[in-house]
Amino acid sequence: VSKNNGEHTAQKIEAVLTTLSSEQANFVEYLLLSEKNTVVARYDSTDTLLPGLVEKGLLQLPTGVGTVSLLKLTTTFRIPIAVWKALNGRRKTSLFEAPGTQSKRLLELKNQFKDRIDVLVESAAIASNG
Repeated sequence: VSKNNGEHTAQKIEAVLTTLSSEQANFVEYLLLSEKNTVVARYDSTDTLLPGLVEKGLLQLPTGVGTVSLLKLTTTFRIPIAVWKALNGRRKTSLFEAPGTQSKRLLELKNQFKDRIDVLVESAAIASNG
């Protein structure tokens, strides 16, 4: 349960965030500004964005699904609840500080990633926890 909730990553969130590439940081910012913790996208091993965030513990694949069965298939990538809480707790830091207005920055990020994802959604677990 602890691993599924992402508590191991949440406990070291500062260290994990310092390892993000600019693109990865932008994507995490996009999820935070969108207030969505789940992305539906094709699993593409040639595009390192989402698999890289899975490797760092910021996103999770559905339980019981291996990457071999995902090749070129659409799946969900979810930010674990403990990680989501930790990220939202530090939204005002410079890493995720949006230049200009929040809606303008959200549009910039949406345009940056629109060809790589299908949709962002808010999971029921996040919605029920406010």
